[in-house]
Amino acid sequence: DTGNFDDCQLQNEFCDEKSDGKDKKKYAFRDKPQDHDGACGCKSGSKPTRVQIKTKKKAEEKDTECKTVNDILKENDGKKQVGDCRPKMNRNGYPDWKCGNISLVEDPRVCMPPRRQKLCVHFLANDNEIKQLHSQVNLREAFIKSAAAETFFSWYYYKSKDGEGN
Repeated sequence: DTGNFDDCQLQNEFCDEKSDGKDKKKYAFRDKPQDHDGACGCKSGSKPTRVQIKTKKKAEEKDTECKTVNDILKENDGKKQVGDCRPKMNRNGYPDWKCGNISLVEDPRVCMPPRRQKLCVHFLANDNEIKQLHSQVNLREAFIKSAAAETFFSWYYYKSKDGEGN
């Protein structure tokens, strides 16, 4: 018994091959639906699709991002500054909360947490760096550098606190 397949209009044969061994288009369990024989096949030498082009661009962007990060962090053991960004730990240790410091905040009642005092924004806020931010590409690169330095120093700080460095 094959059950009730009355509503199957095209692929309604359950034998892999007809008796003549030729027609497999109506076979119910074939790999592709009967109307998709050519649509999914790949042709050699064909033009790249939008997906392939986007994937290639993403890979190139990733390579550029990785190069940017590697260039600013190379040979840094977490104790050297990156640009004008300094490590989280210094001779005096990690800073305390600062309240009422007008050089940090406008409102004297506002307290600045240590992570904000030490946040690396050199590549986004330094006067010399700002002059180089002519385009979205430059801004993006500055953001990547700042994020890389901040992440690296935060990672190094917490790694040093863990003892084992795991």
